[in-house]
Amino acid sequence: MKKEYQLTRNRIRRNIEDFLESEGFCGVEVPLLTRYALPENHIALFETGQTSPYGDPVEMRLTPSPEVYLKPLLAEGWGALYCFSRAFRNSEQSGKFHNPEFTMLEYYIPEGNYMDSLRLTEKLVEAAAPKETLPPGCRPPFERITIEEAFIRYAGFSLKDAVLENRLEEAVLAAGLNPSPGCTVEELYNLTMVGLIEEQLPSDRPVVLMNYPAFVSATAAPAEDSFWLERWELYINGMEIANCYTERASREEMENYIAGERGGRGHLTEKDRDYCALFESFPACSGTAIGFDRLVMAIAGINRIDDLLLFPDKKPVLP
Repeated sequence: MKKEYQLTRNRIRRNIEDFLESEGFCGVEVPLLTRYALPENHIALFETGQTSPYGDPVEMRLTPSPEVYLKPLLAEGWGALYCFSRAFRNSEQSGKFHNPEFTMLEYYIPEGNYMDSLRLTEKLVEAAAPKETLPPGCRPPFERITIEEAFIRYAGFSLKDAVLENRLEEAVLAAGLNPSPGCTVEELYNLTMVGLIEEQLPSDRPVVLMNYPAFVSATAAPAEDSFWLERWELYINGMEIANCYTERASREEMENYIAGERGGRGHLTEKDRDYCALFESFPACSGTAIGFDRLVMAIAGINRIDDLLLFPDKKPVLP
């Protein structure tokens, strides 16, 4: 069965590559070892190092996302880019949808925003498999629901009102959840998303949750109402498949973001400054990251990532 799944996976990848290249995207490869890290505290890294008899050791990391290499190419004017890359996330449990090593598909649309990326992603999923083999739950058009609408519909309260009126904990308790004492606003939000919102999303069609709150740290640009960010996530069969931003595109915005991620310490490291310098020539653009393993699972009707991966984390290579 795994060989059949592998053949299906290969076909889906070829179809996606053909589609993106027909849309004018250039495919690239990126290193799996990096000296740099994404400026996002919630992503735990696999730390390693390079040793040499001729110099000091160099701290290295397994790449958590191709983003750190794609953005310099965008700043150089490469235009529309895509990349299939292995990605590594530490401190995440292996489970039904998770493996610490996985395949990520990432693509960027210069001069586009998150709505342009959404329209492209609908076409990409449709192109991933022949129409007769694409399950109804994967077929466009995607249903669009804002985070605010999702909270009102599935949790029974307005997220914006609850936060601005300083009564989010009260609203979460009234919705039937039991947060630990002293939870932050973001922790209360995440508890509600996992405990109420995600499990009630329709499973018979793809669903896009749009306009995430700005208090959830991300490198996404603000929406017209600055309480929200221009960000969406795609869910298919209850799985989070894709994450998309209209990207922050100025050095000042990125420096402010990184300073906040570093605990508001008020200064940046030299590596941070190198990264922020990219945004002096960075194009307005939108980036989308797709968990490719999960997309294959959704299209092929596979319920567990272990059933798809040839060598999942819990399976030893040797008997």
